[in-house]
Amino acid sequence: EGKVVLDPFCGGGGVLVEAVIAKRKAVGCDINPLAVLLSRVKTRHVDSTHAEGIYQKAMAEAERACARTPTGDVPDVVKFWYLDSSLAPLKALREAILKIEEEPVRELFQAALSATARDVMLTYRGEIRLRKLQGRDLDRFQPDVFAAFRKRATTAVARVGSLPKGCHAK
Repeated sequence: EGKVVLDPFCGGGGVLVEAVIAKRKAVGCDINPLAVLLSRVKTRHVDSTHAEGIYQKAMAEAERACARTPTGDVPDVVKFWYLDSSLAPLKALREAILKIEEEPVRELFQAALSATARDVMLTYRGEIRLRKLQGRDLDRFQPDVFAAFRKRATTAVARVGSLPKGCHAK
């Protein structure tokens, strides 16, 4: 307890999370900015009740805005990987999350949105290379962006809320 754990290639932050839980100082770095964000989010305590209230407001705002959210500015390289019906909800969630003023809470929901984007992407799961769904697999795939985000966000809120208060990795 109190000793420093260094993870120079922190990736998703598993080592840093264990260090924080063990009441050690955790330091991590990675060349991938998403890995750094995920590690920071997963090792920083956020009050669950507070985050849940912000989540409810952001979700309601995104659901209201979804129908009027234009997707014409979404790059073709992004459109290729998503159903048209997924683009407006993803964009509405992104815009609602970016309005959250508190950085720890905003980053928590940005990480949940990142996972959601993977969940609703038109790709086969569990493969090493990225491959777009084809044929029947594509026909059967009908993701619900808001349901996927709800699951990711509520899980994330519960996990970081259970971390020791005041903890965070650097």
